[in-house]
Amino acid sequence: MPSSDAFFYSVIVALFTVAISSMGLFTPKWNPKDKHCYVTGGSTGLGLSLAKILVKNGAHVSIVARNQEKLNQAIAELESLRVSPAQVIKSYSFSLTDAAGSGAALDAASEPFEGRVPDALFLCAGASRPRFFIDDDTEALERGMRDAYWIQAYSAHAGIKKMVRQKIPGKIVFVGSMLSYMSFMGWSNYAPGKHALRGLADGLASECQLYDISVQMYFPCTMETPGYEEENKLKPELLKKLEETDKGMMPEDAAKAMYRGSTYYVFPDAAAPPSVDQVATWLDRGASKVVVSLALAKDLLGLISPEKLVLLLDTGSASAVTDKIRATVSGVLLKTAAVDTDLLESIKQFFKGLSFYVFPSAETLPTTASIQALKQLGATLVVPSSQLTLSSTSSSQLNIGDAFVAPLTSDRPDGLFPTIVTAFNLGGRSLGLVYSSKESITESICTGKGVYQSRKHGLWRKGETSGAVQEVVSLSADCDSDSLQFSVIQHGTGFCHLGTNTCFGELNGLPALERTLQQRLQSAPQGSYTRRLFEDSKLLRAKIMEEAEELCAAETKEDVAFEAADLIYFSLTKCVKAGVSLADIEASLDLKAKKVTRRPGNAKPQWTQPEIPKSQPTVAKMAPTHPTAPGAPVATSNADNISMRTVDLSSCSRAERAQLLKRPVLKSDEMIAQVKPIVDEVRTRGDAALIDFAAKFDRAQLSTTVISPPYSPESVELDPDIKNAIDQAYANIYKFHVAQAEKAPLVVETMPGVTCTRFARPIARVGLYVPGGTAVLPSTALMLGIPAQVAGCKEIVLATPPRPDGSIGPEVMYVAKLIGASAVLKAGGGQAVAAMAYGTETVPKVDKIFGPGNQWVTAAKMLVQNDTDALVSIDMPAGPSEVLVISDMTGNPAFVAADLLSQAEHGIDSQVVLVAVGLTDERLAEIEREVDIQAHALERVEIVRESVRKSLIVRVANDEEAVTFSNDYAPEHLIIHLENAQEALKSIENAGSVFIGPFTPESCGDYASGTNHTLPTNGYARQFSGVNTLSFQKHITSQEITKEGLRNLGPVVITLADCEGLQAHGNAVRVRLAVI
Repeated sequence: MPSSDAFFYSVIVALFTVAISSMGLFTPKWNPKDKHCYVTGGSTGLGLSLAKILVKNGAHVSIVARNQEKLNQAIAELESLRVSPAQVIKSYSFSLTDAAGSGAALDAASEPFEGRVPDALFLCAGASRPRFFIDDDTEALERGMRDAYWIQAYSAHAGIKKMVRQKIPGKIVFVGSMLSYMSFMGWSNYAPGKHALRGLADGLASECQLYDISVQMYFPCTMETPGYEEENKLKPELLKKLEETDKGMMPEDAAKAMYRGSTYYVFPDAAAPPSVDQVATWLDRGASKVVVSLALAKDLLGLISPEKLVLLLDTGSASAVTDKIRATVSGVLLKTAAVDTDLLESIKQFFKGLSFYVFPSAETLPTTASIQALKQLGATLVVPSSQLTLSSTSSSQLNIGDAFVAPLTSDRPDGLFPTIVTAFNLGGRSLGLVYSSKESITESICTGKGVYQSRKHGLWRKGETSGAVQEVVSLSADCDSDSLQFSVIQHGTGFCHLGTNTCFGELNGLPALERTLQQRLQSAPQGSYTRRLFEDSKLLRAKIMEEAEELCAAETKEDVAFEAADLIYFSLTKCVKAGVSLADIEASLDLKAKKVTRRPGNAKPQWTQPEIPKSQPTVAKMAPTHPTAPGAPVATSNADNISMRTVDLSSCSRAERAQLLKRPVLKSDEMIAQVKPIVDEVRTRGDAALIDFAAKFDRAQLSTTVISPPYSPESVELDPDIKNAIDQAYANIYKFHVAQAEKAPLVVETMPGVTCTRFARPIARVGLYVPGGTAVLPSTALMLGIPAQVAGCKEIVLATPPRPDGSIGPEVMYVAKLIGASAVLKAGGGQAVAAMAYGTETVPKVDKIFGPGNQWVTAAKMLVQNDTDALVSIDMPAGPSEVLVISDMTGNPAFVAADLLSQAEHGIDSQVVLVAVGLTDERLAEIEREVDIQAHALERVEIVRESVRKSLIVRVANDEEAVTFSNDYAPEHLIIHLENAQEALKSIENAGSVFIGPFTPESCGDYASGTNHTLPTNGYARQFSGVNTLSFQKHITSQEITKEGLRNLGPVVITLADCEGLQAHGNAVRVRLAVI
């Protein structure tokens, strides 16, 4: 029995660019691979063309028709297309014009599958006999209904009953025609059946949802089939004359239109989480994006481009997304209980720059008002396909047309929407400009035909009188939702009323060549060269190979264009002969572009014969003067290179130089406004708010918010290697920070009898924020906790987000024990900052808050420090991580590159600068080659690619220029690879931390050398120091004055007080002097 994949496709209904599913029978929810597809009328025409596509896409196919000879020919064609030896491809000869024959055919097709009904029924069988009504007898009228309606209705009846009985979530596809919607003279015995078939399909579309059976209908235009040729023999002459301009479409094109599906995302079933390889497979098969869980997103870091991934979250897990995870996806799909725009807007601020999808879990049907609200928010509504319908909107289903028009707005007095009509099969060529109304849009969506709004005559059903009808492939709104684009397949004489293909003149370029070749294939005169190419395959192959070789040999721009044109002509001739259109080629290119797994791309052996090289001067190869990174492959030049932008400082104007020093602007006001409601909640509700936020953002059900010492042995149990590493880091950091502490008060006698003193006191209560979420950061706990411990802070509150089970990671708990933390607060984000700033029932209020965090944490810190009720200060403003590396010719390219990348991997907004001191072009190329090689070896290569792309190489002439630029830039981390590094250090004025020499990587300072890694960014190194022991202390001054001292100093003070008009100040001295 054919297997089924353990996932389902969910239709993502984008309200701004919508591909209407009724025009593609293979919607994103359904994949034909390994499915059993039953095709009636499958021996010729549309049925056979569709069967071919199904076979190519890995389906098991059964075709049914009456003529056994034609079935045999069809099976031979299908067998030649199979993609797997396991595919079942069968044919059955039955008459389907009665219930018995239809049931027997379906039973026969089910036998190879142990009686299991086919997964999908494509009902293409039917026949027409065009005549005038008065020329038909009653038997002909009855036969017309049988061949147009019952021949499909009987098969659908038998198939649906089997699907329901066997509980198969199947698919039924009826094939109608344009006569299902409108009729013409001569079709009176056929159109009624097609109208009835459309009514049956509409009714079953809603009824069969009870059984998880999808019902759709396709409405092709006139097709050039053997059946159509027979019809023409029966047509009255008058009818032939009326239809002579109606050019039929080929059945292959109709089948492709049936198969063509919308752009789709894969939404895996949570019960069967996919592997990394499965995600890659879905993308390779054509999925635009895959929706992934937070856990899977971490596994995909650096493996798949962010534009291919959407992160699945609920409102409770939004705060757990770190900057690193956010940089690995292009969007977020948020599952919510309902459409709460205030909540969604606050969460969306956390994901700026990413697409935002909202999937309400409530059973309530989305309203047009909620769709409009989401559109204004810049969010895309996700609607289960079970809630969508082509019928009228009801209490349980939303009409797709209503959903599409809901967010549209018109800036015209008449309320119409300017509409550009483009040709899908002509590379998107514009056909003309029309207008649409909400009524015409809805009808076009529901019928799949081009329907517009005439400003004079009302609804305009394109081709209703001329026969130049349109199949609509997709509708999309522009960025302002006030104008539209219809992508269509145009039939008949063309779009323009003047009989041309477009309203902008005749076709040219490749579409014109394609049209000419298609015409020549049908009617090229005997002896013409094009006809000769169509008939002589060997000649056509030889010309393609000849032109390809001439293109490879061409050198000038003109020659390359000339030879490419010849090659395209012969290649397109091959394509047209094989029934391949430009649209097919474009579709293949689009599918290739979606692939994420790449083949090596090597040429086949017959094309890799070595050429005899031209005589070249001999050049002695020099051994590299610096080692390459261990195990690094040889670099090759390709478009995938990861490289930095280079500028020469000597050629920069003052304005350009100032621009080099800038960082991204942080919109702190916006973030403060977003985090304020969270802070206010904690301030007013205390622990209850913390518990609610833990459930909402951390998915943790807490009973208490604080862990107090003594900490249990199991909570601090660690792997011995990790424990030893933390212990060594603790020792180094403690040693350096204890040396910073003041040993004695500063005492100065400023004048005889006047002694001034300054002494340090610890800040009594401090709060340390240690980020959590998807990362464990014991290093940050050490960097903040040790100087607090050394300074003698009496109360140390360590805050970090809880894990889903409500616990804190043992690494952080072990550090909390080492530093003597008085409390561990199980909270993250703005709520943790608020709890420490104001205090709660169990969380002690602190006097100063330290620590890095995401934009929510930074905004909350900035908010509370300006609130006089909080009476709390913070360590420093925060921004993206940054490094500036200064290197001359003594710098090791591999080391320099590694230093740059160590910061570039933090996030796509990391700031990385190389100041190149007198480097030659060759040495600079070595460094860039090392950056590319090492970056490609990293798991986070995609993040590095983005950050490096925005990074900078600044070329300077000497050390002095380099140091001057560095001081102006004021980097967080400064790394010096100079021959006279210690001498350069004497001139460094602005930097968070400096790393000197080839064996001092910044990573050591981040973890364990002893210096602190909490440093000023964004140029704040001009004003701020990094966190140190003094950050956790305050200085108090005192003075003691003797009688002699006051006698000497008093007159000075009285004079200055009188000068300022502060009489009481002077009087405080006078009363004392009076008694001396």
